[in-house]
Amino acid sequence: MKVKISMGNTKMGKIPSVSLSPIKSCGNCNLCAKKCYAKKAYLQYPQTKAAYDNNYKLVTKNHYKYFEDIKEYLSKKKPKYFRWHVSGDILNQEYFNDMVQIAEEYPKTKFLCFTKMYDIVSTYNCFAKIPKNLHIFFSLWEDQKYHTQQNISIARSVNKQDLHKYQGFKCQGNCSECGFCFEALPGSSVIFEMHWNGQFDKINNLCYNRPPNKYWKVVIMKKLVLALALTLIWSTFVEAKQTQEIKLRATGYYISGKMTAAERAIEGGTKDRFGNKLRPLQDYMFGSYVSIATDPRIIKSGTILTIKEFPNVIFVACDTGSAIRRNRVDICCLTKKQTYELPEYVHATPIAYIHNIQQYPNYGFGDNIARR
Repeated sequence: MKVKISMGNTKMGKIPSVSLSPIKSCGNCNLCAKKCYAKKAYLQYPQTKAAYDNNYKLVTKNHYKYFEDIKEYLSKKKPKYFRWHVSGDILNQEYFNDMVQIAEEYPKTKFLCFTKMYDIVSTYNCFAKIPKNLHIFFSLWEDQKYHTQQNISIARSVNKQDLHKYQGFKCQGNCSECGFCFEALPGSSVIFEMHWNGQFDKINNLCYNRPPNKYWKVVIMKKLVLALALTLIWSTFVEAKQTQEIKLRATGYYISGKMTAAERAIEGGTKDRFGNKLRPLQDYMFGSYVSIATDPRIIKSGTILTIKEFPNVIFVACDTGSAIRRNRVDICCLTKKQTYELPEYVHATPIAYIHNIQQYPNYGFGDNIARR
């Protein structure tokens, strides 16, 4: 199985893109499922449906290969522009992190993504910078309100008769000739004439296998209800999986006090694996963080998380150790005595993962907000 790259369409021109199955790949599908223009092509054209389903199946079963196939295409074709998701949306935080990584690896290509996964982008944007060649637009309906961050652009779909009410660049209808969205500065606004024309029910009737009897409307309704129920169950499962607590056995390592040579070798000094000063739990201040060591196979270095037993404290997985294996966390403490005061088990909840966190001094938390 290989990812399917579209070579463009009538609106985008010859701009390549990658898409996923509509609705089931959209975490916020409740905002636009009824007006989803991507579903029109998905239902009408078997080749389009096959391509979208292929990509969705690939990324959910083999996340790594999905992105490697995209990199292979970018390395070979070197396109000026590349569009994420004519259909579908950002699946989760890991998916967005890989989008960022690709933008960093291919700086000569300008990437574009319209998304309704506001929280995923906003979380990343709080801790790291989105590359300049990755243009993110928060997609909104005309009556939808959302307070975005200053460097996030807005794309709003508006009825034709209401276009004059909104400020912003009006879409010209051909991306390859215009290129505004790919070149726009952060914080820009673009206005689209709404694709929705109220004919979606007719499309459904044509594209579903309608039974040859007078009860076909009931059958179609049952299929739609079943599909909606499965989508809601899947969305609930994914959300629960992303926010699931991880039970970890807690130990501690310390950075001050008297140490023997053997203890000094075991504790590993006063800096983490990326060269930043270790920040102990006892010195935590609001706006700072506490250093922890984890097994990267369980919690990757660069993960920002909270721990239930220490409310209102932010932890950063920035260290590893030969003794840290599986579901175990080593929490940085000030003294040896304080390591014995830690609970035997803790419950951690990942907030975000920044794959290139080492590029940011003090991981973006600043250098003047810790006591040491």
